[in-house]
Amino acid sequence: MADQQLRQFGSAVKESIIDLPRSVPRYIYNRFPILKWLPRYNPSWAIRDAIAGITVALIVVPQGMSYSKVAGLPVQHGLYSAYIGAIFYCFMGTSKDLTIGPTAVISLITAALVNELQGKLTPQEVAAVSCLLVGAFTFALGFLRLGIILDFFPNTVLTGYTTGAAATILISQLPKLIGVQGVNNRDPPYTVIYNTCKNLPNAKWLDAVFGVVAFVLLILIGLAVDRWGRGKFSIQMIKISRFCTVAILATIISYLIHIGAPVDAKGEVIAKISILKNVPKGLPPPMVPPVTWDLFTHIVPKLVAILLATILEHIAIGKAFARRNRYKIETDQELLALGAANVTASFFGAYCVTGSFSRSAVKV
Repeated sequence: MADQQLRQFGSAVKESIIDLPRSVPRYIYNRFPILKWLPRYNPSWAIRDAIAGITVALIVVPQGMSYSKVAGLPVQHGLYSAYIGAIFYCFMGTSKDLTIGPTAVISLITAALVNELQGKLTPQEVAAVSCLLVGAFTFALGFLRLGIILDFFPNTVLTGYTTGAAATILISQLPKLIGVQGVNNRDPPYTVIYNTCKNLPNAKWLDAVFGVVAFVLLILIGLAVDRWGRGKFSIQMIKISRFCTVAILATIISYLIHIGAPVDAKGEVIAKISILKNVPKGLPPPMVPPVTWDLFTHIVPKLVAILLATILEHIAIGKAFARRNRYKIETDQELLALGAANVTASFFGAYCVTGSFSRSAVKV
């Protein structure tokens, strides 16, 4: 009996080896869905796809920079995260609607990790290492075909977590919104609220004007378009592009305010309001994230929250759009794509990326 089983095993191994030259190309072909849909791509779709791309870009530029600030990183890292992972995802993803990049939840968790590892690693190193490891773990889950586990995770948990994260982000950004200085927005929300109220007399009124007016303007534009622009694409574009439009208007006004402003010894303008100043142009040179064994053992337990949020947010949003548009996504393939996107992005200054509901919704 044992000899027969051994012969059967040997035959199976032999057949696998013989079939290897055919199975490897087939496996690669299946792992890159772009090889299936690109030959069938209709050139007439290009205009609509270009409009969708421009639409998302109008949102992701100000949004990416804002999320980067939430994560405790320089603003350019939000831009790196917004498009490097997305470029790679288009080769391996199975969702035709999903846009990946930085999100509010991931930014908030990254900020906590940056704060916890302060002094041991720079924020950029924390972002790169967490992005690499989360990507590697996600890729491994997809490779081992463990995506079925996600079917048993309750959506209510993710909804509750996302809602809590949104409230936390709103409170943490409150001091900057109204120009209050000297408040540590990494403190617990109730402490941030207390310290903000306590330091209100020291608020920079010009910062408050910019922040509050921009905030109100964004809300009013959205409400106005929802009321009077339903079904009209040209008017809907006003709502979609309002983030970018308000950012451009604020930048122009800020520039006009600082014409003729004095400069310091370094030649930098002495700003009357809080401004970003210099944002590096172009991509950073590829950098291998500084992963050591000590760092690995220290940071891995803290990555569970980011890993869960990255995977669950991505799959939940992907499935929602798939149901809406009557197609299916492959969970394991999505994990492979998301993992590969994060691993790649980690070498270019990005932090963890996942599916974004807001940016995906505007292009559908």
